[in-house]
Amino acid sequence: MPRPLPLPPANAALLAPPAGMAAVRHFARLRAETAGLGNERVALAETLAGEAVTWLLARGAADAEIRVWEEPGAVVWDLLGLGREQALPGPFAGFAPPGPEPSADDALWLLRTLSEFLDVRVEPGGGLRLRAVCAGPRVLTCG
Repeated sequence: MPRPLPLPPANAALLAPPAGMAAVRHFARLRAETAGLGNERVALAETLAGEAVTWLLARGAADAEIRVWEEPGAVVWDLLGLGREQALPGPFAGFAPPGPEPSADDALWLLRTLSEFLDVRVEPGGGLRLRAVCAGPRVLTCG
């Protein structure tokens, strides 16, 4: 059994439910801009948040809670599905590109593509938690 994820820091920004998709995208844009991400990465953050919430809802969540914070060199997105027990994806969900038939798990592949790291967990109450770690604005690359 995997170790529990660390709790989000107390100063993490919170978008509490209920929140429609417009509010999710606005929150993501604001948090990405506050973190100092450039325009293209702000747009990717909006996509990441929107796809993550869509995936949670497709898995049975009634709503989602989103927390965002910065760590050295990274912006962390923590999304928790709320309200009902949610269907756990298969162990390899999101690791293969989408196939010819649409699937709710296609969003997981996109989330894995947009983030440096993605963790999918089932919480004790039955909700699904997504934690995506994305490169921050001050990451230095070699080359």
